[in-house]
Amino acid sequence: MKKNNIFRNEFLDQTVTHYWMYCYIPYESEEDSVDKQISVALGILKNYKECEIDSDLDEAVAIIEKEVTKGLNIILNELMTESPEWVVVAVPRSKANFAENQLYLNKKAISNAVSRYPVENGTEFIKRINDTKTTHLMKTKYGDLNKTGKEPYPGITRDTCNLNGNVRGKNVILIDDIYTAGVNVDEDCIQYLFDNDAKNVVLYTVCKTNKNH
Repeated sequence: MKKNNIFRNEFLDQTVTHYWMYCYIPYESEEDSVDKQISVALGILKNYKECEIDSDLDEAVAIIEKEVTKGLNIILNELMTESPEWVVVAVPRSKANFAENQLYLNKKAISNAVSRYPVENGTEFIKRINDTKTTHLMKTKYGDLNKTGKEPYPGITRDTCNLNGNVRGKNVILIDDIYTAGVNVDEDCIQYLFDNDAKNVVLYTVCKTNKNH
Protein backbone atom coordinates (compact mmCIF):
# COMPACT_ATOMS: atom_id res chain seq x y z
CA MET A 1 0.00 0.00 0.00
CA LYS A 2 1.31 3.43 -0.95
CA LYS A 3 0.28 6.73 0.60
CA ASN A 4 0.63 10.36 -0.37
CA ASN A 5 -1.15 13.68 0.10
CA ILE A 6 -3.60 15.32 -2.28
CA PHE A 7 -3.14 19.02 -1.73
CA ARG A 8 -5.79 21.72 -1.67
CA ASN A 9 -6.59 23.44 -4.95
CA GLU A 10 -9.54 25.19 -6.61
CA PHE A 11 -11.59 21.96 -6.27
CA LEU A 12 -10.58 21.04 -2.72
CA ASP A 13 -10.35 23.25 0.37
CA GLN A 14 -7.97 21.09 2.41
CA THR A 15 -5.22 18.52 2.02
CA VAL A 16 -6.30 14.86 2.34
CA THR A 17 -4.55 11.50 2.50
CA HIS A 18 -4.58 9.24 -0.56
CA TYR A 19 -3.99 5.48 -0.38
CA TRP A 20 -3.37 3.45 -3.54
CA MET A 21 -1.91 0.09 -4.53
CA TYR A 22 -1.08 -0.16 -8.24
CA CYS A 23 0.10 1.94 -11.16
CA TYR A 24 -2.47 2.13 -13.93
CA ILE A 25 -1.13 0.62 -17.16
CA PRO A 26 -2.92 1.56 -20.41
CA TYR A 27 -4.56 -1.29 -22.31
CA GLU A 28 -2.34 -0.83 -25.35
CA SER A 29 0.83 -1.31 -23.30
CA GLU A 30 2.61 -4.65 -23.80
CA GLU A 31 3.78 -4.68 -20.20
CA ASP A 32 3.17 -7.96 -18.39
CA SER A 33 2.78 -7.22 -14.69
CA VAL A 34 0.35 -7.32 -11.80
CA ASP A 35 -0.30 -3.63 -12.41
CA LYS A 36 -1.37 -4.43 -15.98
CA GLN A 37 -3.60 -7.33 -14.86
CA ILE A 38 -5.40 -5.08 -12.37
CA SER A 39 -5.68 -2.31 -14.96
CA VAL A 40 -7.24 -4.68 -17.50
CA ALA A 41 -9.79 -5.89 -14.94
CA LEU A 42 -10.74 -2.29 -14.15
CA GLY A 43 -11.07 -1.57 -17.86
CA ILE A 44 -13.51 -4.43 -18.30
CA LEU A 45 -15.66 -3.16 -15.44
CA LYS A 46 -15.54 0.48 -16.51
CA ASN A 47 -16.13 0.01 -20.23
CA TYR A 48 -18.24 -3.13 -20.39
CA LYS A 49 -20.10 -3.59 -23.66
CA GLU A 50 -22.91 -6.04 -24.43
CA CYS A 51 -20.66 -7.86 -26.90
CA GLU A 52 -18.32 -9.01 -24.13
CA ILE A 53 -19.00 -12.33 -22.47
CA ASP A 54 -20.38 -12.41 -18.92
CA SER A 55 -17.59 -14.66 -17.69
CA ASP A 56 -15.06 -11.86 -18.39
CA LEU A 57 -17.15 -9.47 -16.37
CA ASP A 58 -17.55 -11.91 -13.48
CA GLU A 59 -13.81 -12.58 -13.44
CA ALA A 60 -13.06 -8.84 -13.37
CA VAL A 61 -15.49 -8.38 -10.46
CA ALA A 62 -13.71 -11.15 -8.52
CA ILE A 63 -10.26 -9.67 -9.17
CA ILE A 64 -11.18 -6.14 -8.08
CA GLU A 65 -13.24 -7.35 -5.11
CA LYS A 66 -10.18 -9.26 -3.89
CA GLU A 67 -7.92 -6.23 -4.30
CA VAL A 68 -10.31 -3.81 -2.60
CA THR A 69 -10.78 -6.29 0.25
CA LYS A 70 -7.02 -6.45 0.70
CA GLY A 71 -6.63 -2.69 0.45
CA LEU A 72 -9.38 -1.93 2.96
CA ASN A 73 -7.85 -4.37 5.43
CA ILE A 74 -4.58 -2.44 5.40
CA ILE A 75 -6.23 0.98 5.55
CA LEU A 76 -8.74 0.13 8.29
CA ASN A 77 -6.05 -1.42 10.47
CA GLU A 78 -4.38 1.98 10.39
CA LEU A 79 -7.41 4.25 10.54
CA MET A 80 -9.33 2.39 13.22
CA THR A 81 -6.58 3.12 15.71
CA GLU A 82 -7.60 6.78 15.31
CA SER A 83 -11.38 6.30 15.13
CA PRO A 84 -13.43 3.08 15.23
CA GLU A 85 -16.29 4.29 13.04
CA TRP A 86 -16.01 4.75 9.27
CA VAL A 87 -18.37 4.86 6.30
CA VAL A 88 -17.13 3.79 2.87
CA VAL A 89 -18.46 5.82 -0.06
CA ALA A 90 -17.78 5.25 -3.77
CA VAL A 91 -17.25 7.83 -6.51
CA PRO A 92 -20.21 7.32 -8.90
CA ARG A 93 -19.83 6.36 -12.57
CA SER A 94 -19.86 9.26 -15.01
CA LYS A 95 -23.21 8.56 -16.70
CA ALA A 96 -26.67 8.58 -15.14
CA ASN A 97 -28.12 5.96 -17.51
CA PHE A 98 -25.46 3.26 -17.45
CA ALA A 99 -26.85 -0.28 -17.65
CA GLU A 100 -26.78 -2.42 -14.52
CA ASN A 101 -23.79 -4.42 -15.76
CA GLN A 102 -21.85 -1.18 -16.27
CA LEU A 103 -22.24 -0.44 -12.56
CA TYR A 104 -20.67 -3.65 -11.27
CA LEU A 105 -17.50 -1.85 -10.17
CA ASN A 106 -19.38 -0.09 -7.37
CA LYS A 107 -22.44 -2.30 -6.91
CA LYS A 108 -20.56 -5.61 -6.81
CA ALA A 109 -16.76 -5.43 -6.61
CA ILE A 110 -16.45 -2.53 -4.16
CA SER A 111 -19.69 -3.13 -2.25
CA ASN A 112 -18.92 -6.82 -1.72
CA ALA A 113 -15.48 -5.96 -0.35
CA VAL A 114 -16.85 -3.30 2.01
CA SER A 115 -19.44 -5.73 3.39
CA ARG A 116 -16.62 -7.84 4.86
CA TYR A 117 -15.71 -5.16 7.39
CA PRO A 118 -17.42 -3.54 10.41
CA VAL A 119 -17.97 -0.25 8.58
CA GLU A 120 -21.04 1.41 7.11
CA ASN A 121 -21.54 0.51 3.46
CA GLY A 122 -22.21 3.81 1.72
CA THR A 123 -21.08 2.74 -1.73
CA GLU A 124 -24.36 3.98 -3.22
CA PHE A 125 -24.64 7.17 -1.16
CA ILE A 126 -23.64 9.36 -4.12
CA LYS A 127 -25.91 8.80 -7.11
CA ARG A 128 -25.27 10.34 -10.53
CA ILE A 129 -28.34 12.14 -11.88
CA ASN A 130 -26.74 14.09 -14.77
CA ASP A 131 -24.01 12.92 -17.13
CA THR A 132 -20.40 14.07 -16.92
CA LYS A 133 -17.49 13.46 -19.27
CA THR A 134 -15.84 10.07 -18.95
CA THR A 135 -12.41 11.59 -18.46
CA HIS A 136 -10.31 8.44 -18.79
CA LEU A 137 -11.86 7.62 -22.18
CA MET A 138 -11.30 10.89 -23.99
CA LYS A 139 -8.40 9.57 -26.09
CA THR A 140 -9.54 5.96 -26.52
CA LYS A 141 -11.80 4.01 -28.85
CA TYR A 142 -14.57 4.38 -26.25
CA GLY A 143 -14.65 8.16 -26.67
CA ASP A 144 -18.23 7.95 -27.99
CA LEU A 145 -19.36 7.75 -24.36
CA ASN A 146 -18.50 11.44 -24.14
CA LYS A 147 -21.37 12.70 -26.28
CA THR A 148 -23.03 13.96 -23.10
CA GLY A 149 -21.87 15.74 -19.98
CA LYS A 150 -19.43 18.45 -18.96
CA GLU A 151 -15.76 18.25 -18.10
CA PRO A 152 -14.79 18.63 -14.42
CA TYR A 153 -15.28 22.05 -12.82
CA PRO A 154 -15.47 23.03 -9.14
CA GLY A 155 -18.87 21.91 -7.85
CA ILE A 156 -19.64 19.40 -10.62
CA THR A 157 -20.41 16.65 -8.08
CA ARG A 158 -22.95 18.90 -6.35
CA ASP A 159 -24.54 19.80 -9.69
CA THR A 160 -24.72 16.27 -11.14
CA CYS A 161 -25.30 14.02 -8.12
CA ASN A 162 -27.68 13.41 -5.22
CA LEU A 163 -26.47 12.40 -1.78
CA ASN A 164 -28.69 9.53 -0.66
CA GLY A 165 -27.04 8.90 2.69
CA ASN A 166 -25.87 10.75 5.78
CA VAL A 167 -22.18 11.68 6.15
CA ARG A 168 -22.65 14.45 8.72
CA GLY A 169 -20.03 14.12 11.44
CA LYS A 170 -18.70 10.86 9.98
CA ASN A 171 -15.26 9.65 8.96
CA VAL A 172 -15.36 8.70 5.28
CA ILE A 173 -13.22 6.49 3.09
CA LEU A 174 -13.95 7.52 -0.51
CA ILE A 175 -13.14 4.78 -3.03
CA ASP A 176 -12.45 5.21 -6.73
CA ASP A 177 -10.85 2.95 -9.31
CA ILE A 178 -8.14 5.22 -10.76
CA TYR A 179 -6.66 8.51 -9.56
CA THR A 180 -5.14 10.87 -12.09
CA ALA A 181 -3.56 14.07 -10.84
CA GLY A 182 -4.98 17.18 -12.46
CA VAL A 183 -8.34 15.69 -13.47
CA ASN A 184 -9.92 16.70 -10.12
CA VAL A 185 -12.92 14.36 -10.22
CA ASP A 186 -11.88 12.83 -6.89
CA GLU A 187 -10.97 16.20 -5.38
CA ASP A 188 -14.40 17.59 -6.21
CA CYS A 189 -16.13 14.51 -4.79
CA ILE A 190 -14.11 14.83 -1.58
CA GLN A 191 -15.11 18.48 -1.26
CA TYR A 192 -18.74 17.49 -1.83
CA LEU A 193 -18.51 15.21 1.20
CA PHE A 194 -16.94 17.96 3.30
CA ASP A 195 -19.65 20.37 2.14
CA ASN A 196 -22.16 17.85 3.47
CA ASP A 197 -20.44 17.99 6.87
CA ALA A 198 -18.24 14.88 6.72
CA LYS A 199 -15.82 15.02 9.66
CA ASN A 200 -12.86 13.51 7.84
CA VAL A 201 -12.29 12.10 4.33
CA VAL A 202 -9.49 9.92 2.99
CA LEU A 203 -9.26 8.68 -0.59
CA TYR A 204 -8.47 5.10 -1.58
CA THR A 205 -8.00 4.17 -5.24
CA VAL A 206 -7.10 0.80 -6.67
CA CYS A 207 -4.72 2.42 -9.15
CA LYS A 208 -2.91 5.69 -9.67
CA THR A 209 -1.98 6.94 -13.11
CA ASN A 210 1.76 7.01 -13.68
CA LYS A 211 2.79 10.30 -15.29
CA ASN A 212 5.10 8.35 -17.59
CA HIS A 213 2.07 6.75 -19.35
